[in-house]
Amino acid sequence: REPCDPECKKRMLCDLKSGRSNDRKHTCAKIKKQIENREWKDWKNWIFSGLTITSLATWWFWG
Repeated sequence: REPCDPECKKRMLCDLKSGRSNDRKHTCAKIKKQIENREWKDWKNWIFSGLTITSLATWWFWG
């Protein structure tokens, strides 16, 4: 089997979640939105962490 990329994982989650639901389109849109929100938060946290570490290092070495 070939590797499953992020889009493949979204499809798998959608298929599993909507297995009993007649409203597959709505269910999949909701899952996609939740994943995108989590990705945005992870990205934002990564940037903030990097800025914080850089600020502390700058203060420590040149403060």
